[in-house]
Amino acid sequence: GTATEAGADVSKALPMRRTGEGSFELFTSLKAGNFKIVDGTGANAKTYSATNNLTALREGGETAVAGATKIYRIELDFSNAAMTVTELVEMGLWVSAQNKVTVVLPYVGNSTWKVEDTPIEFFQFDWGRDERYKFRMRTISNGEDGELWFSSFNRDNSRPGSGSPASYFFLTLQPPSQWDYTFKFATEVDMRNADITVKLQPVADYTHRVAVR
Repeated sequence: GTATEAGADVSKALPMRRTGEGSFELFTSLKAGNFKIVDGTGANAKTYSATNNLTALREGGETAVAGATKIYRIELDFSNAAMTVTELVEMGLWVSAQNKVTVVLPYVGNSTWKVEDTPIEFFQFDWGRDERYKFRMRTISNGEDGELWFSSFNRDNSRPGSGSPASYFFLTLQPPSQWDYTFKFATEVDMRNADITVKLQPVADYTHRVAVR
């Protein structure tokens, strides 16, 4: 619909990621306009819209969006005719040694956040230099502040190298922890500037990339 990043052409409808039996999610932005959920892009596709302050689903209709453009996580549960819409306020690079976000990644569209040419410096401890990081997303749901932690599948990792598999950089949601489920920057990133990209696109594994300038 007109409220979505893809526009009103149903053939270009944004796909959603299947997260379970009858459940789906999408990280995207919405602007003033209308949108609907469809189960296909053909002329006979079944459509759904949101009701009850964006918490329930009904067959048919469209959902109106007003106000400024915002970024959301949209979750659908067809087994319970439920919808959850969470506003995504900020995606930040969390540096474990500093126990805080050190740089914010702007949203650039297409379920992607990216910061360019940002300086990276490992943290100096007595025993050596620490390079652990992950990503914290600040959220608002039902007026309540919250957080999502996009982290590694592994509780502990070594530094990546040229032979590291693509899965090393895959992102998964984990509970908050300063040190666990962190990634490590590659050795060559220290004292350099880098482009950092987070991709939560529905058609592929959630992942990220660090490119040294």
